Parts: sequence; structure tokens; C-alpha cells
Amino acid sequence: MSMMLSVRTTRTSRDETGREVYEGRSNVTASQFVPPMSPMSLNQGVTSDVAKQRIRCGILIVNYNSAKHVQRAVQSVLRHTCMESVRVQIVDNASGAEDREQLGMLSGEQVYVDELHSNLGFARGNNAAVRLLESRHTPDYLLFMNPDVEILSAGTIEGLLAAIANSDPGIVGSQPLVWDPRKAETAADQIMIRRVPLYWDLVVAESLLLRPIFPRKFARFIMADVRPYCGLVPFEVPSGAFFAIDRTAFHEVGGWDDRTFLYGEELFLGAKLKSRGWRFVLDAQLCVAHLQGSSAGFSRRFPRRSMFNHHRRSTCLFARSQLGCSRVASAFLQVVMEIGFVCRVLDFALARLCDWPRQYKARLMRRFSNES
Repeated sequence: MSMMLSVRTTRTSRDETGREVYEGRSNVTASQFVPPMSPMSLNQGVTSDVAKQRIRCGILIVNYNSAKHVQRAVQSVLRHTCMESVRVQIVDNASGAEDREQLGMLSGEQVYVDELHSNLGFARGNNAAVRLLESRHTPDYLLFMNPDVEILSAGTIEGLLAAIANSDPGIVGSQPLVWDPRKAETAADQIMIRRVPLYWDLVVAESLLLRPIFPRKFARFIMADVRPYCGLVPFEVPSGAFFAIDRTAFHEVGGWDDRTFLYGEELFLGAKLKSRGWRFVLDAQLCVAHLQGSSAGFSRRFPRRSMFNHHRRSTCLFARSQLGCSRVASAFLQVVMEIGFVCRVLDFALARLCDWPRQYKARLMRRFSNES
């Protein structure tokens, strides 16, 4: 079946109250949507004049100028997944024209592509993607997938859904090993699942200076006691890059917290689920590849102020709203994070300085080889 069908696009604009509404070319009219601003508004659902088909799983991908990664991600889904009861919903966060054109080529009966008028970020973009998918289908499970993730083998998605269905009622989500092949550690040794942090867990985790002083606190947060991962491992905070969750549970906790823009969204989701006695399970027999940071257009080794600001805001918001921290405690956490950022900048600069002789020698070798 050809995937080269007309692009299903939906754009957003703002009404007189400043709220975002949907408009544009789509199988669903603009009046059928409500603004995806409040996490609780997700529970209102979306209705359609046409009876919605029930599907097993809906895969949500939010794109921002990463169409080449999205294409590979979708191709890996189509190649390794039985699509009879699975659909892919792509939402574009106001990328450039070339990116939108590339995404349009993916649109088809099993892949939906919709455009937003502005960049809503990760949380609100994914909430919008859920709405758009639910305007067309009623999925049993939602699977959130970053553009820079690729499924490596057949049965991965089916295995994740089975891990939820076959676990005890307290398990509402699942995740495979999310492996970054550029790192030296094996997939089973890379940090990818966490516990919901306490305040001092956050403070230690954000400080390169405090981690060696309080190794147990940091180890507790990143669940070092269960690595290397083996079998089925219950946990509380997933990797936002790739995980599945029961749709009903997702809506009952209000979906993603749309007060965040980038980073830390999974902390809020994990904390809200934990408050209801729900958890995730890691299936260490399943694995996907994740080129961490590629879809955001930066390397985690290179400290960027704009990215750090998003991370700092989300972390401090989590401390205040989920942990009940005072203003003084929040201010102290911000200071620790600022010092941590400076340490990362200095560490990066020192690494570049130490690596300069090798790079200079490599340039000379290339020049001499070209001249010869």
C-alpha cells in the first residue's frame, strides 16, 4: 500500500481569549477540538461525527526540524510492527517548510501528519498529538517516541504492550532498553529508568561536586542497584524517549504537564502515577536505539545555556509543585544547578583544550595528504 497520500494537516491559531485552537485541512473539523492547554482538559476527550475505530496502540511523535530522524523512526515502526491495529500520529511543532514537506511524504492511512502554528514544546506537543489521534481512533495504549529513536527488531511494541497486560494491576506502562550506541556502556548498563526523586536527590543529581560526596543518594535516584538490567524491572520514572502507557491511566493523571517546555516532563508523569500507586516495568529483553540529543539539535556533551534554562525551570517547578519545596529550597536548588552548569562548561572547555594538539595534528596530516 502506497504511503504517498495527501497530507493531513491541522494548524493552530489563537482566539480572542488568547487560547490556541485548531484549524486547517484535516479529516476532522476545527470545531471538534478543544484547546490542549490544561492537563486535565485531556479527560474531556474529542468526539467525531464518524464512529472511531478502536486500535491497540497509537504511536505519538512530536517533531521540530528533525524530519530526517522522523522518517527513519517511522520506517523502523512500519518495518518491525504489525500495523493492523497500530497507528502513528506525527505532530510538527512549526518547523521549516522543508521539514514539513518531508513529513508530508509520510502521511497515509496508517500515519497521520498534523501541523501546529507554533512550537508548543514536548509536553504540550504530545498532549496535542494525543488529542489528534483520539479524534480518529480510540487506542488502548499510547506509545511516546522521540524522533531520534529507531526500533531494532520485530515484536518490540507488541512485547511492551504484553508486559503491561501480563503484569499486576499496578503496572500501567512499560519501556524497553533505550540504548545510545555512541556510549561505551552496554545497553543494560546505561541509565534509562529512575525513581521519583526526593528534594535532596535532585540537589545531588544536579551537582557534579556532590555526586561523589553522596553517592548513595545519586545511586538511589538512578536505580544503580538494579543495573545491569535483567528481566522485568519495576520502576517509577521512564525515559521520555520511548515508552508505552495505558491510555486510561494517562488521562486519569492529566497527561503531560504542559507547564513544562523541554526536559523533566517524565518526572511529573512518574510522580503523578506514583501518587495513585501506579508504576512502569522495564523489559530488558527489548531494545531500541536512541541517538540522545539528535532530535533537539545539540549534543549533551556541549553545554548550551538555552537548553539548561529549560531544564532548570522544569526541575524547580517539579520541586515546588510535586515535592512542596519552599521558595528558599527552590532558590538553593537553582544555585546548585547554576554551579553545576558552570562546572560542565569548564569540563567541556578543559576537554577541548586537552584535545587541541590531537586535532591540530590531524588537520596537518589532512593538509599534507591533500597536497601530495
